[in-house]
Amino acid sequence: MKNLVIATAGLLATLSTPIIANATCTEHTSSNSAHVSAGRAYVCSAWYACATGSNENLGLNNSFTTTTLKEEGGVFSKGTCPIVTGEAPEVGSWALVLDEPHYTPDMIDVVDVDGDLQTLQVKVTNSRNDDVDMLNCAFSLKDGSLTEYRGSSCDTYVAPQWGTYTFTPIATDAQGNASEGHPSTQNATIGSAAPTIAMTSYYLDGTVLKVAGTATDADDDVAKIILGVMPVFGIECEGTTDWTCTVETTEYFEPGQIIGFDVYARDSVENMSNMESFQIEIPEASNPPVCATAKNADHVAAGRAYMMYGVLVYAEGSGDYLGTSTMTTSIEQQIQPGNWVKVPSCN
Repeated sequence: MKNLVIATAGLLATLSTPIIANATCTEHTSSNSAHVSAGRAYVCSAWYACATGSNENLGLNNSFTTTTLKEEGGVFSKGTCPIVTGEAPEVGSWALVLDEPHYTPDMIDVVDVDGDLQTLQVKVTNSRNDDVDMLNCAFSLKDGSLTEYRGSSCDTYVAPQWGTYTFTPIATDAQGNASEGHPSTQNATIGSAAPTIAMTSYYLDGTVLKVAGTATDADDDVAKIILGVMPVFGIECEGTTDWTCTVETTEYFEPGQIIGFDVYARDSVENMSNMESFQIEIPEASNPPVCATAKNADHVAAGRAYMMYGVLVYAEGSGDYLGTSTMTTSIEQQIQPGNWVKVPSCN
């Protein structure tokens, strides 16, 4: 019982109203004499009140001693009922209307078997900091239902800067039970710079294609380098600002095919860089490489190398530095014709 104290012209009256805590338990709070009058207690030991059913001593039987009793199955005992909070609402499908940098949640479906949905919000987090924003949504029961709700007219979130934003709907009932729906992650590109890529070399090592290069980004957020033949395949390379790609060509292509490859970078919000392109002929797996050991001047004369500044020698194709023209080196021709790389020896 709750005590409601009403003051009227100097008269104090005590009203008693049951509190239903759950389906099997009811609380009553009043004076011991009121409990006795209502049959929830009885007079025991002349001056005391005892609870009906449990026989617990409640103290003196008067209008000044107040006791809370819980009633379960006709038995009264001291104490309060356990609070039953019911089931948490469940968030179903929902939509996010995109108009960068504006994001508006809409059509959020919620089922609450207790029918006591209290608030519907969407939490917004940003990958670039620890900020958390909460968007409020209006909601109403669907036609003819007592447990199914539809959320709409949500606040619109305006992304303040580029980054990755995650939107998560949260439904909370009157008892404080809450549940989250499936999150939606969006990349906002406002104010962000696209990366720039530069390919520095590519060559075949047997049937293995090796590509290397660099990438830069004004926002310093190069996320990945992709080498691919769209839409056949694409692989993510090793590294970001300095990167290398390695592909076993025979896993994807037939020998003799001439294939055009593209390599590009993406940043953390999926901005795409410029694209570097090249072509190779897919080699036979059984063709052995050709190796030659000679003075660098002879490599130049045979077309396996070239000279710069009249003295410095570099391998054709790979551009590997071989030293001066008088030095002796070993270089190996890769399967791709005209591409020579420096090796320790031809043995």
